[in-house]
Amino acid sequence: MFYNRLLFRLFVVFAASWGSAGVLQGQEWARKMFTDYDHDFKEVNLGEKPEYRFKIKNIFKEDITIQSVSSSCGCTIATPTKKVLKMYEEGEILCQFNTPAVGAGYKQATITVRFDKPFVGECQLTVRGTIVSGGISFTPSQIEFGQVTEGYFPVKTIKISASGNSGLRVLDVKSTSGSIKVLSVRETLRRGQLVNYELKAQLKESAEKGFAKGELFVVFEKNPRVRDRGGRPVLFEKPISFSGNVVTPIQISPKLLSLSDVEVGKSVAKKILLIGTVPFKITDVRCDSDGFDVRADKELKKSHQLEVIFEATESTEASGTQECELTFYTDGKETPSGSMKVIVNIVKPEPKESDTEAKPEPEENDTKANPEPEENDTKAKPEPEENDTKAKPEPEISGSEGKPDGSGSN
Repeated sequence: MFYNRLLFRLFVVFAASWGSAGVLQGQEWARKMFTDYDHDFKEVNLGEKPEYRFKIKNIFKEDITIQSVSSSCGCTIATPTKKVLKMYEEGEILCQFNTPAVGAGYKQATITVRFDKPFVGECQLTVRGTIVSGGISFTPSQIEFGQVTEGYFPVKTIKISASGNSGLRVLDVKSTSGSIKVLSVRETLRRGQLVNYELKAQLKESAEKGFAKGELFVVFEKNPRVRDRGGRPVLFEKPISFSGNVVTPIQISPKLLSLSDVEVGKSVAKKILLIGTVPFKITDVRCDSDGFDVRADKELKKSHQLEVIFEATESTEASGTQECELTFYTDGKETPSGSMKVIVNIVKPEPKESDTEAKPEPEENDTKANPEPEENDTKAKPEPEENDTKAKPEPEISGSEGKPDGSGSN
C-alpha cells in the first residue's frame, strides 16, 4: 500500500514538472508571433476610449488557435480580430483603454493571450496610461504620414479631446515648418465638460523629397468670458509632431544600371522596372548621352518593364568608363517623374583579332602574286648546254678545219 502511494506521488510530481516545462516552451513559441509587447497611451482624458492593436502573425506551418484573451484591469478591454490563424496569416489583439470605467489616475493592465492549438501556450502584453480630468489629448498622439508620393499626399485626421472645461475653444493652428498645411479645424462635440474638435492636415505640394518633420501648435482659449489683467483672452498652445517621407511618383529598380565591357561596334541590353503607387503611362525617356535606345510600352498600369539598349558605335566617345542619366516622363508631365544613373565601360576590340581580319595570310598571298622561281626561269631561259652547242662549234673540230697542218704547207 505504501509502495503504491509512493509511486502515485512520484507520478504527480513528474506530470506537474512536465506540464510546467510544456507551458514554458509554449510561451516561448507563442511570443515569437508578436512584434511588440508593450504600449503606453500616455495622458488620456477622462471619457476617451483610445485603442491600440498588437499585431500577431502565424510563422508556423500548423494552424494557430487563440483560446482566450483576458485583461487584469477593467481599464482595458482586449479582443482578438481573428481566433484562427493559418500559416503566415496575420491578426491583431485590439486593446481599448476604457477610461470612463475606472476614473482618473495611472492605470496598467496585463493582457494574457492563451493558445490551445497546435500547443498549449500563452503570451502576455502590457498597456498603460494616465487618465486625467480637465486635460487635452490628441488621437493619434502624432501625425504620421509615412511614405508618400509626390502629387499624392494623403489627408490625416486628428481628434482633439478636452474634458473639465466646457468653455474651451480652438482658435488657431500654427506651424514651424513649411512642409505641412492645415485644411480644417471644426468642433464635433460639446457636452457637459467634454469638448471635441477634428483637425485635418496634409503635406504641401511644395514639400521637398526626403524626410519631412516638425510640429503643429494648436492655440486654445480657456474660456471666452475669462480675460487677463490687460483685457486679453487667456490663450495657451499644445504641440503635436508630424513626420513623413516624400518619394518620387515611381520607384526605379535597379537604382544604378551598370553596363560593363561593351566593345565598339557591339551592343548590350538590360531590363529595368518602374513601379508606381497608381497606374501611369510612360510618355518619354531622355538621355544626356548618345548610343541609348529605351523600349517601353504606352499602357496605363502600375508596373512597367523597360529594355535599355546601348550600342558603342564609332561615333561614341573615347573608350573607358562613362556616366550618364536616363530621365523618365509619365502621363505627359513637363517635370520628370524619376531618373536613374547609368555607368558604361566602353572597350576597344583586341588588336590581334583586328589585324587578322583586316589582312590576308602572307603565305597564300605571296604564292598567288609571285610565281615559283624555278618554273618561271626554266620557261624564260633555255638550258645553257644545248644553246652553247648550237651557237659555237667544238674547239678541236674548228681548229683542224680552219688551218692546215705544218707538213702540207711546206
